[in-house]
Amino acid sequence: MKVESRVQDILARAIAELAKVSSEAAGSQDFSGSNLANSVAGQLAELVGAQGDRSVANATSAMHRPQRNTARSKRAKPASGDYPKFYRRNSTLCRIGWSRKGKSEYVHKVSRSAFDKVVHTMALLARKSSEPHTGEEVMDELRRCNADVPAYQMYVTIGLLSERHCIEKNGREGYIVPTALEQMANAAWDECEKGKP
Repeated sequence: MKVESRVQDILARAIAELAKVSSEAAGSQDFSGSNLANSVAGQLAELVGAQGDRSVANATSAMHRPQRNTARSKRAKPASGDYPKFYRRNSTLCRIGWSRKGKSEYVHKVSRSAFDKVVHTMALLARKSSEPHTGEEVMDELRRCNADVPAYQMYVTIGLLSERHCIEKNGREGYIVPTALEQMANAAWDECEKGKP
């Protein structure tokens, strides 16, 4: 393969990737990021435009076509490191996960009051014992306190606290919970991005 052909292939792939980045950024309402990706792709297209490469022209035109977001559209398998994603909408914590079976995203929601109940219960357990605590122990304590929190909401809360290093997973033994968890959890809640990622 000639060097010119290789260069054109590389640029075509780069423009196609920039088109994806632009679309994803626009979908998450990051319009400055979308504009940046469009601008760079346009400059790359100009570099090879004089040579009349159709694949490059097709990639740049795809950037300006709206993409349909339907359930039937094929979705690329996301990287395992992409999930879960956490964000806040008003006073609700949302965790986006990926369903391998359904090959689609799903959302679990937790109200601020449920989040606070889980955090308070975990802090109580930490004050009683510095040993790791399992999710089952936290759920049992929530029931003893008559806190009406479903298990999945408890695990969403634990997921955020773990991701933000407020608690530490200790293998199968459970989670190491600091006594200052409530302050750390409030900070984690406040730092959680508002809106959809």
